[in-house]
Amino acid sequence: MQESKQAKEIILTKNPPNYSLTGESKIQLANGKKRRLDKIKVGDMVLGVDKETNKVVPCKVIKSDTLEDIKTYGSFNKYTFSDGQFIKIVADHKFYNTDKKVFEFINSCNTRDRFLKEDGSIVKLIEKKFYNRCVHHFEIDTTLHNYFANGFLVGTNDVNNFDFNKIDYKA
Repeated sequence: MQESKQAKEIILTKNPPNYSLTGESKIQLANGKKRRLDKIKVGDMVLGVDKETNKVVPCKVIKSDTLEDIKTYGSFNKYTFSDGQFIKIVADHKFYNTDKKVFEFINSCNTRDRFLKEDGSIVKLIEKKFYNRCVHHFEIDTTLHNYFANGFLVGTNDVNNFDFNKIDYKA
């Protein structure tokens, strides 16, 4: 009986938007600390890449889901990389693919593709795994339309591509 009560309280998102990560994803703040995505709010300063200056710089969060508007979806994908790091994504999200020098939806990437980390290192995608479990998901956007999540450079809908070889990582 208790299970049915819980099931009624969970409202699943029918069509999750792209650019949606799970709440435990760690976002790189401008002050050097990391914060869970579900704790990020509009006005917070995070790190992103300015394509005009090729520098990692502070940028302001201009959109953030709030905990009052918790969205739940019935499945997620977990992506694991060659450095042992992983990230969970609902629907899809753009990551910076260093082989192609573009932000690309990670669902369309292969396990041989390589991705950019916040320190300039490059890691290979080694595993994609689907989970059929409920998870809360969140979105943010920044003034630069990119930011670092779990150490990876990720982009939002309006992100522009640039050459990662020119990025100055000294924020």
